[in-house]
Amino acid sequence: MKDRKNIEKTKDTRHAHAQYGNAVAFLKYGLILAWMIFIFYMSAQPGDVSGDISGGVSHLFMKIWNVVFFQGWGEVEVLHMAELWDYPIRKLAHMTEFGILAMLVYWGLGQRMEEKIRTWFPVHTRYVSAWIFTVIYAATDEIHQLFVPDRSGNGFDVCVDATGALLALVVVWGIPRVVQVCKSNCRKQQ
Repeated sequence: MKDRKNIEKTKDTRHAHAQYGNAVAFLKYGLILAWMIFIFYMSAQPGDVSGDISGGVSHLFMKIWNVVFFQGWGEVEVLHMAELWDYPIRKLAHMTEFGILAMLVYWGLGQRMEEKIRTWFPVHTRYVSAWIFTVIYAATDEIHQLFVPDRSGNGFDVCVDATGALLALVVVWGIPRVVQVCKSNCRKQQ
């Protein structure tokens, strides 16, 4: 009788773990899909709308810069600096968008996938897979922009996006190592 209760508890526990795993998977893939839709939506904006959005972001960024670093600029100077920095800020936004996508894909792939594939691909599979997926999506995003009024797709933006993805994955790779070194040093000091 006792064994039967233990077996039922084990089945209930497995079922609960499976449901939790399904919920986490739904969250992971849902976030990836939502972020991809966001990128698609931003790329679907016609050139004038896209220009207004990036110009507004540049203006806001320069207003914040002016306050934080006590520049003392008037509105004319802020507008001039926003215009001057618009292109680099747009490229930084590209890098950030695709860096976030790469991190989400890395998280979504999970440890089990890496263990399965590592037998025939002996590198950090999750990092490489997340980067390749992100670069392919960046390329399709640029192709998509060819069909949007007053927008154009170009290979340079794919390179910018790929760089953002790579930098984000380097951060994801490096954070555990930095934490490990810090913990190790703290233990040595005690």
